[in-house]
Amino acid sequence: MLTEQQFQVWEGSFKSGQLIFWTLLALEDGDKSVGQVMKYIENITAGHYKFSDQTVYRSLRSYAKLGLVSAGREVDTIGRGPNAKAYKITTLGKQTLVKFAERNLGVFFRPELKKALTGLI
Repeated sequence: MLTEQQFQVWEGSFKSGQLIFWTLLALEDGDKSVGQVMKYIENITAGHYKFSDQTVYRSLRSYAKLGLVSAGREVDTIGRGPNAKAYKITTLGKQTLVKFAERNLGVFFRPELKKALTGLI
């Protein structure tokens, strides 16, 4: 029998693999700080995907090295500490997001998958 702990380990691994998709989607919506990226992801997923600020920050730095995002202007944190960098999606990042969506998300709209999931959700 699947335990809650086993499921949480599997689900955590699954969700962490999706961070790049959710981050690029957030930045496609406009330039955002780390906190704004986190809030966007949490809102668009109805709270099902939550990542720590350190995880998002480290990921954004990695994505910047790959040329998918760039750090730009500073965002006023309204008295909650120093100003934060706003990140933006690059042309390469947008191309990556579009190609990923075309290749991997279209499958979720197929009638065959809907039929296969009937009764599971």
